[in-house]
Amino acid sequence: MIRLKIHHRLNRNKGVPLVILILVITVINNYFEINHIMSGGVADLTKIHSPIIIKALKDLLFLFLALTAIFLSAFKSRPIFTIESALVLLTITILFTISIYYNGIVIALGGLRWASPIILFLLLRPFRNIINFRSCAMVLSYFLIVNLFFQLWQLYNMPPIYGEIYPGISARVPGIFFIPNTTAFFASLCMAMSISFETSRKILIATIFSATMSCLLAQSGTGVMVVVVLLLYKAKLKFGLIVPLIALIIVPLLFINLDVLLGRVDYLSLSGGARVDIFFRVVGNSIDLDKFGIYTNVGNLWASHLGGVIDNGGAIDSYYASFIGNMGPMSVIVVPLIMFYILRDVGREWRGLMPLLIVYGLFSFTTIVSEAYPMNIIFPLVLSSYAYLCRARRRRYTSANESDGVVYGS
Repeated sequence: MIRLKIHHRLNRNKGVPLVILILVITVINNYFEINHIMSGGVADLTKIHSPIIIKALKDLLFLFLALTAIFLSAFKSRPIFTIESALVLLTITILFTISIYYNGIVIALGGLRWASPIILFLLLRPFRNIINFRSCAMVLSYFLIVNLFFQLWQLYNMPPIYGEIYPGISARVPGIFFIPNTTAFFASLCMAMSISFETSRKILIATIFSATMSCLLAQSGTGVMVVVVLLLYKAKLKFGLIVPLIALIIVPLLFINLDVLLGRVDYLSLSGGARVDIFFRVVGNSIDLDKFGIYTNVGNLWASHLGGVIDNGGAIDSYYASFIGNMGPMSVIVVPLIMFYILRDVGREWRGLMPLLIVYGLFSFTTIVSEAYPMNIIFPLVLSSYAYLCRARRRRYTSANESDGVVYGS
């Protein structure tokens, strides 16, 4: 059993205002898109419906947190760089510079935006436990419940831009988000946070129910699969090794029957097959160092709508493909550096993050997770705080209040 003591009563509200701000920006950022689809418009990712300043709010928040971390390092003598983080940031800087020369400043900045969660995580080292995990998990759960009610309202009031389940009942309602898959991603994150950081039993049950319903209403195959895997993981903590044996039966059966469960014709062949083809196409084109920023949402927008001259082959819809495409050959260097950076801090206690790793790992097959807000900013905040606690535990900084600890992981 891996044991990490987390003191939820200390600084109970720490990070809560920040998480609330992140969620408020989420609503503001999606307002114009939601209004567009509620008016019968097509959900087209190659078009911008919000003022640029609204879209820039989340990027400004990333920039503010990064600059604050640099300030703490410079004026409070807190170390910010390690050898691994310095090498990763240097690699990104080099690729950014090359992309400016070959692709222009817009695509290069798109690459920097795509890499911002990695950059932010590496720069957050001077912060000491940014958020209280349990309190922030509860805030996310409340927001998820609100989102679920909005989805239920959309069932009967949203124009059938994705078709209809039954006459008068819209399919794939996205709630407060623009894209149904993003809704499922957020719902899965809320469920993972609640499982990882042990919210109250009532909140946990409400979160699991809301996440399951939200993914079903969004008709997201990835979301449904992730929810099932999270439920199996939660059951494993209680019932032991019998659960993986059951999972070997349930997961494949669920996967091959997603078309029927979601009511989406040829879902696996159209969605899964297309992403496999895109992945191998990107891998085949990743031998150069001048693609940084091309395989991003900004790159797709620039190529298909804003008159750019780049050719990225269309939407990527996979973080794994986008990572290989944007990083090129440098991905074989960057990935081990990041993994070593994290594991050196976290050690064996990485298992406590397993629910979050399940969510981000599986959604990375169908989403560019580093560009999916607010999930792309919550993960570096949680991971940075978790890494700090692991470092502090080894230094015996948390031994004074062990009676208030919570055990999670296995």
